[in-house]
Amino acid sequence: MGDAAHPCPRRAPAQQDVVLQAFADLGFRFDEAEPKRGTPSSAVASRVGFWQEIELWFPAEYGSIGQLEIAFNAREDFLDLLTGGSGRLTFSYDDLDPEQVRARLDAHYRERFRPAS
Repeated sequence: MGDAAHPCPRRAPAQQDVVLQAFADLGFRFDEAEPKRGTPSSAVASRVGFWQEIELWFPAEYGSIGQLEIAFNAREDFLDLLTGGSGRLTFSYDDLDPEQVRARLDAHYRERFRPAS
């Protein structure tokens, strides 16, 4: 079947793919994605009545933290990564360099979750 039979895209938009690939490059493992009604509580200027929660497993180097829940909030010029209890990261569509995204995610999660040595 072609995409015409499916009203929702089967792949993430390219901007979200950059962020998801950065998570994979850092060793995070996908667990599941779950569509939800409404909007995430930390969403900014959301215009849709649904969202998708994505659950990832932390890599071993962060300790036995368990899962990370994320969601994306696409705005006109920015992509917000909603990261559950660890805040929101905002990326400009004009500045989604894969290396910079990976470094920013790594710094964010090391600061908040990596056990002290």
